Parts: sequence; structure tokens; C-alpha cells
Amino acid sequence: MRPPGDDWRERLRVREERSLLRFLRRVDPEGDGRVLVEGRSCLNLSSNDYLGLAADPRLGEAAAVAARRHGASVASSRLVAGTTSEHEALEVEFAAWVGAEAALCFSSGMLANLGTIPVLAGEGDLLVSDGMNHASLIDGIRLSKARRALYPHADADAAAAACRGAAGGRAWIVTESVYSMDGDLAPLGRLSALRREASAGLYVDEAHALGVIGPDGAGGLCACGVRGGADAILGTFGKALGAFGACVAGPKSLRELLVNEARTFVYSTALPPPAVAAARAGLAIARDDAGRRRAALDAAARIRAGLRDAGYEVPDGAGAIVDVRFGGADVALDRAVRLREEGMYVVAIRPPTVPEGTSRLRIGARATWTGAQLTAILDAFRRVRRAVRPDARA
Repeated sequence: MRPPGDDWRERLRVREERSLLRFLRRVDPEGDGRVLVEGRSCLNLSSNDYLGLAADPRLGEAAAVAARRHGASVASSRLVAGTTSEHEALEVEFAAWVGAEAALCFSSGMLANLGTIPVLAGEGDLLVSDGMNHASLIDGIRLSKARRALYPHADADAAAAACRGAAGGRAWIVTESVYSMDGDLAPLGRLSALRREASAGLYVDEAHALGVIGPDGAGGLCACGVRGGADAILGTFGKALGAFGACVAGPKSLRELLVNEARTFVYSTALPPPAVAAARAGLAIARDDAGRRRAALDAAARIRAGLRDAGYEVPDGAGAIVDVRFGGADVALDRAVRLREEGMYVVAIRPPTVPEGTSRLRIGARATWTGAQLTAILDAFRRVRRAVRPDARA
């Protein structure tokens, strides 16, 4: 039998041959939304820092105060010695923001989904999942003992039909609100109504909606007029809120059950208090600063319109995600390299993250981009298009 290293190298070779090899690239912040990438100064188009809060001094100061009081880490799980006043305050504030009774912090959105979904649905139940759900939702579903059914992307009628297959157990609809790759909005009003019509549960991942859309930036459910219209709501702090970590909100009984049965909560070291304090500061700004939220959406709208005018394929979006489609993974990789040479850092998204034939560049629009920066982004894309298609109108 070959040594394991030979198998690993072969798997990597196959990935590289298909233009699907992932790799780490050093990206150091320079300030003003710029990063140093392999010695080149670039505007960062790939971050999820939609409100530009990650480097906001208010978050940094909140983290520093918490670090001086609580230290860098609690060095413990929440159930042992890891629950501080910061954790409790964030959970209360997050629940109130999204219209839930209670909330529970997890150490990341991935851990929250992996831990929560198996608690919600068990043997005899049915998990009904959108076909474009994030990998963390997919893996949470796989960890559950429930049966699974996929429905076509954002198709509420298909979700309703799938729920009818619950056969004695409970159906749970699992969806993102703003989808992490396509950037469009789920039909949350219809899905929320299915809770009543089909006696189904609804789990909504608001990671890419919170802080960007809805009244007070409270996410997609609020934007669709169904605030609190899900049984469980996931929010993350490492995107628009500029910090780190995640929360699951719902009834008090759900919180108590997660404390007891969500393995990724029970057996994980608690979020560091400085990260929790930064998340609280980011939440307050995201909730209260309507101008900042509007600026992120305006930036996304301007980029979408400008790229379409330049001849790019750009689907509609509901939040700050701008999706630029190319099809082949090799083409998306080539355009990412060309844009980096133009001073724009944007990463190619390829299978299996997205379906075959839909490789793309994914831009996270930012509220703090200036008019000059937005113009520079569009100009760079136009130059790249002219370079690869000299007859293009852009």
C-alpha cells in the first residue's frame, strides 16, 4: 500500500489540474480598506466587512477595555468558567435586535450551525434545505439524524411540497436569508407562512443580512416584514459587525436546550471577552447608523450597475454582495490575477463552493468606500475586460 503522502499529493494534483486548488495568501491590512498582497498594495474587495467596522476605533477600544478587565481569554467553556457579563449582555442585545426571546453565543457561525441543527431535528424528522445553502448549514444537516430533502434555490413552492414528506415527524426548513454566494434574498415571507401551513420549523441563517438590510439592520426577516418569524435565527459577528463569533436566537426553551445538547457549544472554549465586547460595539453601530447601512447598499448598487454596463454578468442582489459570473474556474482565476495587477484584491469562488459552471468573483461592497474608490474599482474591471476582449464596449 502506498504511503499516505502519495495519496495526498495525488488528490492535490487532481485539484490543481481542474483549477480547484485552494491555497493561503498573506493579506496584511494597510488601512483605508487597502491590503498588502504579495508585495502589492490593493483595495480589498473580498472582505465581508460590509459596514467597514473591523478597523473602527470604537470596536478596538471596546475590545481593549474588555481585555484589561477580563484578559485575552476565559480559557474555559461557557459551562465551566467561561460565561462573563460581556457574554450575557451580548446575548440579551442580540435577541432584542432580531425580535427573539433569548440568544446563545457560539465561537463561530460554522460551530453554531453544526451544533444547532442536530438539536432542532432528529430521527424521524425531515430537514428541508435550499439547494444553495452555505456549507455550514449543509454539514449541520449531515450531522443530524433527520432525513434530508433539497429544494431548488429560493423556490418556496418546492419547499412546501418537500415539507409534505415529513411522514409523522416535523419538517424543518433551513435557509440563508441573503445567500452567501449569490447575494439574493430568500422568500422569507412565504417560508415563514409555511411554519403555520405545514406545522414546520424554520431556521434562518442571517449571517450576510444582519447589519445591512431591514429596519435597524436587523436582517432579512425584518426586511420581509416577518420580524421574529422563524423558530431559530443565526447571526454572525464577523461580517457587517466587524468582530468575531455568532449567536443563535429563539425562545428561552431553545436556548436552554442548546446549552445542554449543542456539542459545539458545550465542548468549545468560550468566545474571548475582547471579541464579545467588540461585537457589542459593532451591533450598536449597525443597529443605530442608518446612513452607514445605506452607504453599503448604495456602493453595491453602483458596482452592480457599472459592471453590467461594462458587459459583465452580474445577477441581482439584496445586500452588499456583488456576484460577477464567469462560468469556468480557470477564467475566474485569470480575472482575479489580472485585477490584482490592477490593484484590486478579489478572490475567485470555484466548485465545490458553487456549482460547476458558475465560478465567479465575489465582491463584498463596503460602506466606507469613497466615490473615488468606487470609480477605481469599475475602471479596473473595464481595463481587464478590454485586455481580454479588445472588441468589448467597456
